[in-house]
Parts: sequence; structure tokens; C-alpha cells
Amino acid sequence: MVHHPAVTVDVGLSAGELASWRAFSEGGQLIEAMIDRRLKDGVGITHADYGILRRLQDAEEHRMSIRDLRHDVWFSRSRLTHQLKRLEVDGLVTKSANARDGRSQDVALTSEGLDVVTRAQRMVRALLREHFFDQLAPGSVDVLSQTLQGMVSHLRAQPECQVFRNS
Repeated sequence: MVHHPAVTVDVGLSAGELASWRAFSEGGQLIEAMIDRRLKDGVGITHADYGILRRLQDAEEHRMSIRDLRHDVWFSRSRLTHQLKRLEVDGLVTKSANARDGRSQDVALTSEGLDVVTRAQRMVRALLREHFFDQLAPGSVDVLSQTLQGMVSHLRAQPECQVFRNS
């Protein structure tokens, strides 16, 4: 269990900072919900499924160790096991013994899984174009990208974000 120290210092966020955070948080939730709904309706997978399939699509030979995949998607062992079982039943992935050590397992895209993730990727990119990138001010993508990449690097180094890395 991760211990969270009590926060007793008022960090005094400005009204602009609070408004930015709230817009970022709500916007992220709305995009997530939209992507999830469109993927379910369009190709029969969830956004979480898409995250798994997309990482496999990007991997060498469309195959990864389950441990590496879990670290990439930041899922608990039980959540990833559940997701992979469903994807395997649906014929989108297969599991096999890891060729390097024979003890761990790999997961790989099937040809059907590759087809589904390719169609899903087109849907997600079109949605992001219309509802995210086309809504940004001209020239702001590079600044936003640098800012968010810096934030992700900072957050990944925090103890609360290491919970799945160390298990």
C-alpha cells in the first residue's frame, strides 16, 4: 500500500490555474468517453482494449511480453489478465510462452486483431483531428506537446505512479 502524506500546506492556485486544470481534466474525460463510445460502436472494442492492441501493433512482430505490456499500459496484473482474456476469446490476440525464458508469457496480435486496431486507429485519429487538434490555437501543438511530455516524465517518476512498475 502506498502511503500518502497529509497535505497541510495551502499551495494557493490562482483562478487561472484552477480553470486550466478543470478544463484539462474535463476535456480529457470527455475525449476519453467519446473515443470509448465510438470504438465500442464502430469496432466492438473499448478504449482500454485499443491501448493494448495499439501497443502490440507498434511492437516488433506485433508481440510483447505480458510484463512489458502491463508496464506500458499501467494496468494492474488482474486488470490486464481480464482484458487479455477477453481479447483472446474475441480472437484479437494470442498468448504463448516467451521464447527467451520459457516461463513468462508473450501476447501477440492475430490477423483479425491487426485489422481491428488498424480500423480503430483511423477512427481515433479522425476524432482527435476534429475534437482536439482542430480546436487548438494555430502553432500551439509543439508547446502543448513539450509541456505534456514534461508532465508525463515528472509524473512517471513519482512514487504513486510506480505501483505497477515494481510488481
